[in-house]
Amino acid sequence: MTSKLSYIFKYKEQKTKKAKEKQTENIVLTTWTFKQTLMHHLNLSKEQCTIEDVGVIFTISINDVQSCWNGVKITVHQSPRVMFLDVFVDGVQANNIGVLESFDSALVKPRVITTYSGYKVCIVQDYDIIKTYDDVSSYYCNMLYPKLDEFDRKMRLLLYNTYYLVYGSDYPYRFNYYSHGEKLKKRGKNTDINVLCSDNIFYAYDYSQLIDILFVHKRPAPDGTEKTDWELYFADKIQFSEPKEDVEEIKDFRNKIAHCKLFSKNDYEKMVALLDKYCTAFDKAIQLTYSKDFSNEFFNTLKESLEVLADRIKTILG
Repeated sequence: MTSKLSYIFKYKEQKTKKAKEKQTENIVLTTWTFKQTLMHHLNLSKEQCTIEDVGVIFTISINDVQSCWNGVKITVHQSPRVMFLDVFVDGVQANNIGVLESFDSALVKPRVITTYSGYKVCIVQDYDIIKTYDDVSSYYCNMLYPKLDEFDRKMRLLLYNTYYLVYGSDYPYRFNYYSHGEKLKKRGKNTDINVLCSDNIFYAYDYSQLIDILFVHKRPAPDGTEKTDWELYFADKIQFSEPKEDVEEIKDFRNKIAHCKLFSKNDYEKMVALLDKYCTAFDKAIQLTYSKDFSNEFFNTLKESLEVLADRIKTILG
């Protein structure tokens, strides 16, 4: 399998006249300069590589079995102010990703070389490096999808169990009317209202709305405070840290994946830890919904919450 990274190296335009004069004097990256700089970044010698140079395009193929870069191919297309760089590696995907991550790390470290003319050149200082294609992000996004799928489906199961117990068999209509209806109807305005009030209600909402239903939207609690449904039904039975920040992180990470944005190994590991934490909590909460005593408590909590809401309405109406 072939894995790839692509970059654009964009020449940094200096703002002051003095800086511009100094930069023009010190940095005009020739093919030779760029090749030497890349090889310096990777700690490579000419003996470890096969180099094909046709002027504005050159390729470095690393063929030293003792090198961690063995099998890597680098192609550079040069123009006066921009360099286009592609990195390819063939092999087992997981190994490829490790090599590409190492390459990316090596590339952004400040390294200085001196040209034949005596000028000092540093790519990181003189060029903006823009990653334009990233198989590393793709790899971690694909690795994470099964965890996201588990998170979404367990959350949906918990919502179904919870609101069936709270509202009874007509839960879709009563859920919308009593609980979160108006906010969610506005967010789901392009969804058929018949679906929003059908047994498929929780398939009408996206993952972000499902998270809001359980962890963000608040309504009157029996003690007179405003609470989320997780706080109402589960927080006192399942030890769980404050979910607000976690929820926002999950949304941000999910959006990165959905829109094919840059996604690092650190992002992946952090997201896995978060999803494992929530899936474990969902498992415990789902088991609680199967408890006979818990269903009675659900009903009593709803009844008391509605009484608090009714008292507030009476106060407002005078």
